[in-house]
Amino acid sequence: MLVLAAACAFSLAPHVRLYAAQLQEESQLRRDIADDEAAIAALQDEQALWQDDVYVAAQARDRLHYVFPGETVYVVPPEVTAVDPVVGTSTDDPSTDPSVDPSSDSGTAPDLAVVQTEQPWYDRVWDRLAG
Repeated sequence: MLVLAAACAFSLAPHVRLYAAQLQEESQLRRDIADDEAAIAALQDEQALWQDDVYVAAQARDRLHYVFPGETVYVVPPEVTAVDPVVGTSTDDPSTDPSVDPSSDSGTAPDLAVVQTEQPWYDRVWDRLAG
């Protein structure tokens, strides 16, 4: 009788393991479906925003610097910061710059590289066309 119970247990073990793996896969797929449905809902909300003419005009003004006829555009250039090329830190406050030795009497600052932020898209296009 004990042998028969052991034989049944050994024959059912792979099937139980397969059933547990399928349950785990099913729960993972349900989570993936829920994530995809949330992403679809977010995209549908964004698509609904793009159907509004006021939103489209605001995005054109913000992203592309478009204006309505009769308006004047003033583009403020990005701020330029000085960065120590060796350390990579801002040198606005020399007391926090680790490359400056406070005990030295030379009083000269290390060579600085000027780092400028990214250009607007229309400047990059113009540079490519002109260059």
